[in-house]
Amino acid sequence: MNIAFAPYISLPGQQGGTLQMPHPLLLSRAHWTGLLLATSLLLLALLWPVFSGQNQTTESAASTSALPQPLQTTTPDIEALSIATPAVIDTSPTPQQHTIASGDTLQAIFQRYEIGASTLSAIMQADEDILALDVLHPDSHLIMEKTPRGELQRLTLELDPGRILHYERSSEGHFSYAWAPVELDWQARLFRGEISGSFYQSALRAGLSDQDAMNIAEILQQQLNFRRDLQAGDQFAVIRGEERNQDTPTGRTRLEAIRLQRGNREYTAFLFSDGSFYDAEGNSLTPAFLRLPSKQPYRISSAFNLARRHPITRRVAPHNGVDFAMPVGTPVLTTGDGIVSRTGNHPYAGKYVEIEHQGAFKTRYLHLHRIEVRRGQQVERGQRIAQSGNTGRTSGPHLHYELHINGRPVDPMTADIPEATSIPDEQLGQFRDQVETTLAVMTKHANETLVASLFAPTEG
Repeated sequence: MNIAFAPYISLPGQQGGTLQMPHPLLLSRAHWTGLLLATSLLLLALLWPVFSGQNQTTESAASTSALPQPLQTTTPDIEALSIATPAVIDTSPTPQQHTIASGDTLQAIFQRYEIGASTLSAIMQADEDILALDVLHPDSHLIMEKTPRGELQRLTLELDPGRILHYERSSEGHFSYAWAPVELDWQARLFRGEISGSFYQSALRAGLSDQDAMNIAEILQQQLNFRRDLQAGDQFAVIRGEERNQDTPTGRTRLEAIRLQRGNREYTAFLFSDGSFYDAEGNSLTPAFLRLPSKQPYRISSAFNLARRHPITRRVAPHNGVDFAMPVGTPVLTTGDGIVSRTGNHPYAGKYVEIEHQGAFKTRYLHLHRIEVRRGQQVERGQRIAQSGNTGRTSGPHLHYELHINGRPVDPMTADIPEATSIPDEQLGQFRDQVETTLAVMTKHANETLVASLFAPTEG
């Protein structure tokens, strides 16, 4: 019997259609393998939407749980939600303070605080006109302010509560100096005593300093001999002015009035507004000054000029004195009686001498070849104190000479210097009123009583 086979069979397809496939009994082995593979792919395609839907439901649920929850109805923390601002970088100089000890030098201090030699040189160049840094005084303060890069921007020297000096770096790298504005006043103190032993010892017992005692003897030396003339029981009274910054003493003092009673005789000295001392009649007690610090006149190579341009640096720098074109070795004379207050060797001012004179006068002599006096030595007008030279920073051999009155430099060629004369007639009435008031204070008050200063100096 013959059995007939249909060459193809029909299978259901997607979306209601049919799929025509060869009859399995007519297929070879290779066809069977391909048919099984195609059937597996077809079943996978048919079942994929079911599994896919389940996965999407699971992922949707997981995704929904990860969504951010609605904001609470309470007020949010504004501070917590604020945007942080970036930190501001502080570029202001960082201060470092150093209290000066005995033996300190600026070079050693700069090495300790890692400030270079070039900065030291620039600072000392600015210090040439004031001579404040070559000899440092114990218990003074240095304040160094550096930039974030470690470069010194400002150096402040606190000499005392009344004198604060700033050295400031410019954009070109040079330094200039300026005194800090400080309001100062003077308060006077009365000292009274009786001679017992020497005047020097009696003055110390009354509360005066050893420098006060020496100055009193110098001021009155033309009127009496302190070693020979004074006797036990003689009376003295002294008014000493004391400079103050508000209620803080600066350490600076000045003698304003002296009265010494020896039996029936009275010796007096009163400081007047011109910086000189006079007796009760208005006669000068301050020895006359010389106009020139040499035996003969020399050419002025650079005059006094507070707005001068420096001949080497070409920068505007005050010239606080007069330069005389003297050969090296020329004798230098002190222009007035006084006491040597400083000697030194400055890298720019060279070897120098400073002398304190009676009243409000001070002189300086710079760029010396050799110094022939010592600190604390008494000198007389016209005495040889040094030899002119060419030390420090100079453009040639010369003597730089300065005159200061009431703490300020003045032109020594034109300033009013002591001339051993009397008070001018137009000022005599003012002076006599001052004398009367001062003597009343000396009589009325006890020892070490604070009184108002009776001395008003003129501007230097």
